[in-house]
Amino acid sequence: LAPEAKETVDAALAHDLRIRVETAPVAAFLEAAGRHLDARVRIDEAARASGLSEPDALSAWREASRDLRDTARNLLGESTPDRSPGQAQDRGPGQAPARGPGQASDMEESRAASRLEIMPHLRERVGEALDRLEAVELRDRVAAFQGAAASVEQRAREEKTLPLHAEGYDRATEMARGLMDRQAVPDMARGEAGAWLDRDRDWQAQLETARDLAGQGAEPSSLREAAQLPAVAGAVRRETDRLARLPVLERGIAWTGDAPLIAGDRIAWRMNEKIVEAAVVSPGAANGMRADDTLVLRIADPTKGQAPAGGQLFEVSAQTLLEGGCIRAGWPDAALRALEAARQRSVPEGACRTPCREPVPGDRIVWTEAAGRGGGVRTIEARVETRTETGNGRALDLRVIRATGPGAPEPGSVIQRAAEAVTARGCYRAPWQDEARRERILDPPKQEQEQTRSQDRSRGRGISM
Repeated sequence: LAPEAKETVDAALAHDLRIRVETAPVAAFLEAAGRHLDARVRIDEAARASGLSEPDALSAWREASRDLRDTARNLLGESTPDRSPGQAQDRGPGQAPARGPGQASDMEESRAASRLEIMPHLRERVGEALDRLEAVELRDRVAAFQGAAASVEQRAREEKTLPLHAEGYDRATEMARGLMDRQAVPDMARGEAGAWLDRDRDWQAQLETARDLAGQGAEPSSLREAAQLPAVAGAVRRETDRLARLPVLERGIAWTGDAPLIAGDRIAWRMNEKIVEAAVVSPGAANGMRADDTLVLRIADPTKGQAPAGGQLFEVSAQTLLEGGCIRAGWPDAALRALEAARQRSVPEGACRTPCREPVPGDRIVWTEAAGRGGGVRTIEARVETRTETGNGRALDLRVIRATGPGAPEPGSVIQRAAEAVTARGCYRAPWQDEARRERILDPPKQEQEQTRSQDRSRGRGISM
């Protein structure tokens, strides 16, 4: 060849060699990505054959897949989750960068990225490989979210609570947020993740609203309404379950009978020179605020490491607790306890907003009473038909106007209650058109007392309906 021709050939060969050297990381990546995707097919086939949803090989495959996706993004000049193009990851002194299959040095990848900018067909092949790797990764993320969500829902059904309060809920929620941030999520999976997050926002709003009401000292009726929101009721149940599982109550708040105990409270007191620990199962007719109140407790045995959740039921009077210097565990979320106390106590409702310590015939009253063991309550609004003196106090015949809760009596039916039972957790009445007349019935002059006792058995009149 003529010298000029030879120079041209040498230059072309040198240019070709330089291109091959500069694009070597691309070729290595494409080969590694192909092998890696083929390996995933084999892993999936083996998993189906064995019935395993998460074979051990998947963890290593996903780790290598992350490295390959980082390499592809670097070659394409895109940012990676861990580093920008050409920027090495932070490592300790003297620590060499870890390199997986198909990965070159940062400088080599940077040169290859520059070369790909003027080689659109090769660049397209890298993009296609990255798309395939990301499609598999996205499919795994969708499957992981669906599996986590199903597990949470199953636990919630078993524990009879909201998924919000079941183990694994936070992780599943983070997975759902991650899917919503992706562009290529299938419509069905996007809909599932979106519905999960919409429901989460509703529950979080319920909790926030309820806590705000408790923090602002809202009316008891508003607190009771908020306490019955599903998210709040579930949070209370989770907290009382936690208290019941505590092996030992190390510190507590002194309880002196002037504030209510509620179902789920964790308490301790001294009895027969021994410290007794328990969880309140039923707080009695008056939440322990009457000395003769009888509470049902589940006893713990700290010497055996036994929490109340596994203990035996035990009845004790409020007076015994007071004499034993009772303390109760504080709730980390005081607002939750205030809400639950409002749910378990009587609150003003509708026309009945005046405190009523002693109902008389003609009163329209509303009260809340225990409905079996546990935190179940029943609220009844009724009119006092008659009041009868007995050896144990006063008995009331009441015609039901409305009632809610377990075992609620039918409207229009007549029920009997001791006056003390009606007022145990608080009682509220509607105003009379003639309040002076009610005062005379409640506290008649001496010369009218005998006549009033007779009238107590007659149907009351004068209430503002």
